[in-house]
Amino acid sequence: MPASKQPVLRSVLQEDVFSELGLEKLKDFNILMLIMAFKNADTLLPELHSFLGPEKFLEFLDIFANVTFKVPSSQELLRGIEDYVIYKKAAKIERNAGKAEKLIELSRCYREFARKYNSNPVEIEKRYETIKKIISKQLKAL
Repeated sequence: MPASKQPVLRSVLQEDVFSELGLEKLKDFNILMLIMAFKNADTLLPELHSFLGPEKFLEFLDIFANVTFKVPSSQELLRGIEDYVIYKKAAKIERNAGKAEKLIELSRCYREFARKYNSNPVEIEKRYETIKKIISKQLKAL
């Protein structure tokens, strides 16, 4: 959490606020949070509350209040892992192979991953080049 952002929602756990609201126990607070979460039916707040528990749920809300984000599908995550594996091996070949053998080794690498990932060598090469550009851009930004 950024140092400048104060945990607003977690301050509700303080005893003085509890007594103002007439809440005696953390259990009462959990019920209040669930009511608030269910009022926003188009969100997954109830599921997050159940998964994270009350304190982490409040911390999550403090950090991500009014933020929309998308969690990638399992398929997208798997493809990202595949891209990483492709990048790691092909980049190593580019760094270590001599000029004459670099093209041969890269071609062999692309064919190997094409078989492994049910694709074709041209597509594997495109994936590698795309990831290489992304990583290169990020490294330049550092």
